[in-house]
Amino acid sequence: MGKNETEVVPEKLDSPINLKIIVLIVVSVTVFHYASIYISQGDISDLASYTFSILNPIVTTIAGFVIAIRYRSTKIFFKSYLFLAIAYFCAAGGEVLYFLYDYVLEAPAFPSPADILFIPFYPLVLGHLFLNVSFFKPKIRAKTLLWMMILPISLVIFYLNLVWGFERDGLFLLSLYYIIVSSVSLTMTIYGASIFREGIMGKAWLLLLFGIIAFSMADVIYYNLEADAGYTLEHPVNLLWYAGYWIVTYALYKHRKIL
Repeated sequence: MGKNETEVVPEKLDSPINLKIIVLIVVSVTVFHYASIYISQGDISDLASYTFSILNPIVTTIAGFVIAIRYRSTKIFFKSYLFLAIAYFCAAGGEVLYFLYDYVLEAPAFPSPADILFIPFYPLVLGHLFLNVSFFKPKIRAKTLLWMMILPISLVIFYLNLVWGFERDGLFLLSLYYIIVSSVSLTMTIYGASIFREGIMGKAWLLLLFGIIAFSMADVIYYNLEADAGYTLEHPVNLLWYAGYWIVTYALYKHRKIL
């Protein structure tokens, strides 16, 4: 480990997760989601949901850049958190384009140019995960390698079973891409959390894991819904994305606290 990297390791050995914040996140996004459906009316409800969907990744993007800047004296960590910040910047841009196509132009939003920004999201997240994990050069055991292969393959097979009777077109291939990269990202996050669980960043990685689990679950549900044209803004799958953004933001906050 180089001099610059060791300089960012603090003396504080623990930064516990505040369960009240997790509960607050879950309750807040749930109240907002259903309030926007049952209290607001028509287009007002849709606009509120779109606005919230855009603001969520913007907040996470800002948090990511803050952490990247704090790691600016290092080579690996600066680059890894820059990747994560850019990933959520792409997600925010994708949400804006999705809003323009679906709400303003009333045109199909999936697939659409919004996917140009959504497509690099998971590869950038994977870049962040890989840089963090590879920095510590852990020795991967055969048993670990086995479950790391089984998990993403199982998730992809599960998705294929859900959409078995649907047409194999461009929409199917794009959806399959998202499922594959989200499954690999989930696997890498679980592996990272297992490596760091006893270390100084263990709690922050655990939160990151929860956030990516929420995203992965949302993606599997969403692309299954889209295959059957069953997705709407009122669907509870949106809660997983909302909560995922804020849990990842909290994870980044925990990183800031331990730097």
